[in-house]
Amino acid sequence: MDEITINFKLPAFDADEYGNINGEQVHQYLSPKSRYRDFINSSINQCLLSEGIDYKQCEKIRAGGGSPEKLYTFTPDAVKAIGMKKGTGEQGKAIRDYFIEAEKTGRQLADALKNADPAVLRKLADVSEQAQKLEQNNRILETSLECAEETIKNIKPMAEYGQKICNSKNTYTATNVADELGMSANKLNTILRQRGVIKRGTGSADYSICSKFKKYDLAVHLSRPITHSNGEVETKLQLRWTRKGFDWLLAQLGEKQEKGA
Repeated sequence: MDEITINFKLPAFDADEYGNINGEQVHQYLSPKSRYRDFINSSINQCLLSEGIDYKQCEKIRAGGGSPEKLYTFTPDAVKAIGMKKGTGEQGKAIRDYFIEAEKTGRQLADALKNADPAVLRKLADVSEQAQKLEQNNRILETSLECAEETIKNIKPMAEYGQKICNSKNTYTATNVADELGMSANKLNTILRQRGVIKRGTGSADYSICSKFKKYDLAVHLSRPITHSNGEVETKLQLRWTRKGFDWLLAQLGEKQEKGA
């Protein structure tokens, strides 16, 4: 296959992932002294461009308020038409030279492929197929990584909660705390409910600590089996106080108990 040199570049333009070119770039390159809206409208009308085929438009909310700003993107063929129609001087020549060179290279490539060795073409097809598979695998890997990150994000609070339990070598029931304060567990729970420290639990939990106290790591839930009279075993979650919570309750309620005595 004859060597084909590709040495042309469309000047000043950065295309997006779909190959489309921002209308502001085209305007600044071809006619920076004109009004952007006038340039876009005249380009569309003079070149007979069709929305959805040759160009797309969207609206951008202005930071300072007011009417949304219209943004345009053009296909390379549309930019070629605009450059041929409206380009003058060096700018217009650069665009014309670009597309002339691109079409010349395209014809050379087509001729070379016609005369190419079938074995070489098969090799190129194999390489292209491998590249596509590699790209597909990369997308699958990226998706898997995103899912893994989301999973880690979701289980992190549970892992932290489990770590709190593991770090709490000693936990205390309401009865343990109440004994230290010289009262019953029922009375202790009643006081704590009245003061907004705990509330009745939902589901299998007997009590839960109120939201504003959760961040202080005063208590955790531990599961405990309960055997009913019919022999069925049910797992309940029992609120148990950490050592930090135990000391806090004694400091909060013990002093008040002494004052009330």
